[in-house]
Amino acid sequence: MKRKIVELIIIVILIAIQNSLGRVISLGGVMPNLMILLPVIFGYINGSKEGIFTGFFAGLAYDAYSANVFGYSALCFSVIGYVSGLFYLKYEDDNIVLPALFTMIGDLCFETGSYFGNFMLHNDLNYGFYLSRIIVPEMLYSTLIMLILIKPLCMLNPHLNSKDKRRLGELNERDI
Repeated sequence: MKRKIVELIIIVILIAIQNSLGRVISLGGVMPNLMILLPVIFGYINGSKEGIFTGFFAGLAYDAYSANVFGYSALCFSVIGYVSGLFYLKYEDDNIVLPALFTMIGDLCFETGSYFGNFMLHNDLNYGFYLSRIIVPEMLYSTLIMLILIKPLCMLNPHLNSKDKRRLGELNERDI
């Protein structure tokens, strides 16, 4: 339960940063997609169920503050969290290649789907421009931010599990 509450608080903090400071942290007019990082990181660290949970609620928060179709981001982020959670057993503390790869692929798929839903249906058929000017820079910027955030979230992760107390040496008499 503590894990879910902390994950929801992290989602609220990141959506607030993305929506309030998004223009400040943008590079070349491109903002990172902070919401796509949570399902990737928590799915990869804790498995598919956590990836789906964080992806769904991060997607709902993203949809609440964007002009996209409501539910699209929740669906995409849940799928991204599920796929990254499939590699849960391959998790190692020092391996950042897989989460970086999942962030890049997930951002590419999400933004391509957004292009088809928002621009192509309105007869804007210049996908090459959208890919080179928006998708690829956002994908790289989101991956860079993920490389910064993964270590603090990995250090926070063991403190959120009650079953991990024995590994942390925090077992007291009430837990027996």
